[in-house]
Amino acid sequence: MEEYKYIYTPLPEPIPITEQVWPEGTLPLVHTRTLAYMHENYIRDCIEGILMQRTTFPVLVLIHDDASTDKTAEIIREYEQRYPHLIKAHYQKENSHTKPDRYEHRTEFHSWETGKYVAFCDSDDYWTDPLKLQKQVDFLEANPDYGLVYTRTRYYIQEQNKFQGHLGAYCDTFESLLLRNVIPTLTVVARKDLYDEYFHEIKPNNQKWLLGDWPGWLWFAKRSKIRYENYVTSVYRELPESMSRSDDQEKMERLARSRTSIAEYFIDRYGGEEGNTPQDVFLLKTWLLFKYACLADSRRHLFDKIRMDIDKIQTSPLSFRLLYMKLVLFCRPMRHLFVTYIKIQRIIRR
Repeated sequence: MEEYKYIYTPLPEPIPITEQVWPEGTLPLVHTRTLAYMHENYIRDCIEGILMQRTTFPVLVLIHDDASTDKTAEIIREYEQRYPHLIKAHYQKENSHTKPDRYEHRTEFHSWETGKYVAFCDSDDYWTDPLKLQKQVDFLEANPDYGLVYTRTRYYIQEQNKFQGHLGAYCDTFESLLLRNVIPTLTVVARKDLYDEYFHEIKPNNQKWLLGDWPGWLWFAKRSKIRYENYVTSVYRELPESMSRSDDQEKMERLARSRTSIAEYFIDRYGGEEGNTPQDVFLLKTWLLFKYACLADSRRHLFDKIRMDIDKIQTSPLSFRLLYMKLVLFCRPMRHLFVTYIKIQRIIRR
């Protein structure tokens, strides 16, 4: 069998990936990565959004079904049989999401990941721009100092059956990404070698974080440049119950604590770089703790941790202590979250 290197722009113009025919042994330049679970009503939109992509290079579509008990796996098999040269699916026999070693349960699926770039789209989201992959790969090929590129996405509320604004905003620094994750995962195309290096260096499998995307973007922001493209490529679907949204207060508390754990990890790992003083780092960490305590909505033990952290600041400005007393002890914190952000940022910049 003749071996081929990654192919980029061998075709005169982009054509649908479903119509492309490549010599045996050709390596995909990009693999798409879709995690699916109990999304029989949405998985077709996701797969069709990938299959409509028009590129000048080969693409491999990888889908992982995490032991769905509805018709999700059945629909995936339908597409896999229709496009066996293009789609490769793994059907988990036992749900792995709730297991602490879930990544180990997905070892076979991860072993299929190949190519120079990886693109993400979970099964309840979908792409709308047929040139999404082409435009993003073109940029990364022309700018090797950039590790990932992302775009805007439309925000769709499934329960209300309506679109409401967009997600995705400009961000090019580690510090700004710490304060707010503005990178919609379904819009990202990243360099696979850097993504593999992230798993090797940070070992997120061992951290027990509930969020899989934000830690990776933080790492990319420290290891390479990140690029925001101000155009829409996709639709993010908000469901009543998901990884980042729930009416279960305990679940949201666990998510808030996980966000805090991620922020503290990366502040401790990289906070002393770029001229930040210990006071700068500590105030930033305190702000993040306060923010996620607010998101957890009045969970007292998180507020107590913030109080103890603030008490450790020997030279804390009086205004900062008064702000804490007013917002945490006497006010509903969510009402004043934005004001808190502005005031603490002023303190950090002193």
